[in-house]
Amino acid sequence: MNEGLKYIIKNNAFYGYKIIVDENIGFIKCPKMDDLQETMLLYISLVADCINIYEDNKDNYYYLMLSDEHYFQNFLSVLHFFIQIEKINFIDNKIYFNDENFIDENNIILFMETLRILHHYDKKDDDYLPANKIAAEMMKRAKKLKKEMEAKIKSKDGIGFLEISSTVSARHPSINPTNIGQLNYYQIIEQYKRLMMIDAYTPCLYGNATEEYIKKNNVKHYHSKIINED
Repeated sequence: MNEGLKYIIKNNAFYGYKIIVDENIGFIKCPKMDDLQETMLLYISLVADCINIYEDNKDNYYYLMLSDEHYFQNFLSVLHFFIQIEKINFIDNKIYFNDENFIDENNIILFMETLRILHHYDKKDDDYLPANKIAAEMMKRAKKLKKEMEAKIKSKDGIGFLEISSTVSARHPSINPTNIGQLNYYQIIEQYKRLMMIDAYTPCLYGNATEEYIKKNNVKHYHSKIINED
């Protein structure tokens, strides 16, 4: 996915606009947290699982998803969150969700890459290509170990979506527990990361930041582009 399209997706997600990445898919929406209500945590979990499976099987994700009932049902559940679905039909190896729009092996990458951006899974090295199959396998194993370690940390005392939402509500001048639900997932995480950038940059404003502090914390001005690190 080129940088121009990534920028459009992030811009529309930030403002809560609908997104078009492929005319066959049609509009992709960013659900507000209030619209999800009691399914909010299920939504976050299903999207994360779907993206993780996709990241590990990008070359054959579409047919893997179709061949596994569990993956397929999860994908359809995720699809309902982002697409206005009238009725699911499987015709000519395409998943139709109305008479005109569908997902197939050709556009599913665009859809899944859009989901990765909407949930801040996009990374600065997404376009890096391993030199050979051995390097690719090593990267795959490293990512798997990283995910397992992250899961262990989060299950114990890590920061979850509640803590992130609470932090944004506590620190933001106009976002609070009564209106944060009007934001979508992308907006809440983006605001959280921007607040963290402001915190990291504050010592620079007062002249208290040492070179060691700036380098260790990778400090940039808080207007800088947010880059999701591996």
